[in-house]
Amino acid sequence: MKELTVNKNDAGQRLDRWLAKTLPLLPEESPAVSQARLELAVDRVYPLVKGYGVARPELKIRTMRSQWGNCHWAQGYITLNRMLSRCPEHLREYVALHELIHFIHHDHGAGFYGLMDTLMPDWQVRRKELKRYAVW
Repeated sequence: MKELTVNKNDAGQRLDRWLAKTLPLLPEESPAVSQARLELAVDRVYPLVKGYGVARPELKIRTMRSQWGNCHWAQGYITLNRMLSRCPEHLREYVALHELIHFIHHDHGAGFYGLMDTLMPDWQVRRKELKRYAVW
């Protein structure tokens, strides 16, 4: 059986390249400021989905390691990652709208993306930019 070897120098170089493409987050703020920033993001985009019969969901905030947000449509709330509050406002709004649309389209099917296209035509640009921020 062939032995697997990992060149630590190559792994380090890959990490360095990834970190060079990663954008810095805004400075860390108090939990109250994080809460206010994320509430504002939801408040700004909620009117876009209100006309589709979506009730204003409860917002929960927590630190998540691998995602910016999630939607619990059956329970009536969304969760946003506390670290999202350290991203630029337009990216917070993108994630908030993404989660709100799940109250209308529960999956990532054509209807979901069609509504994203309608309500936030530049969502793909925002998504690409958000991927340059690390979720820690």
